[in-house]
Amino acid sequence: MVLDKRSNPVFKASEKKISVDPASVTLEATGGSEEVTVTASGEYEIGSAPAGFKVEATDKGVKISAGANSGSQKTGTLTLTLNADRSKTAKITITQNQKG
Repeated sequence: MVLDKRSNPVFKASEKKISVDPASVTLEATGGSEEVTVTASGEYEIGSAPAGFKVEATDKGVKISAGANSGSQKTGTLTLTLNADRSKTAKITITQNQKG
C-alpha cells in the first residue's frame, strides 16, 4: 500500500477526448468502403449516416460505405460524440465522386 503524504493531494481526472483518422474519406463513384480509426477516452455514439452512405461500427472505429453513384457528387458529415462529455465530438467529412 502506498500512502500519499502530501497535505493536499491533487487528483487529476483523465482528459475526455475523441478523434478520428483520417478526418475525411472519398469513395469512388463505383462504390466501396473506407475504415476510419476512432481514438476515444470512453464509449461514443455514432451519429446518423449522411444521405446515400452507410455507417457501421468496427473494432477500430467506423466503416463508411456507399453503393454506386449514378448522379452528381455526394458529400456529408458524420459526427461522433463522446458519451462521457457530449461537448466532445469528432467529425468525418465523406465524399463520393460523381460517375463519369
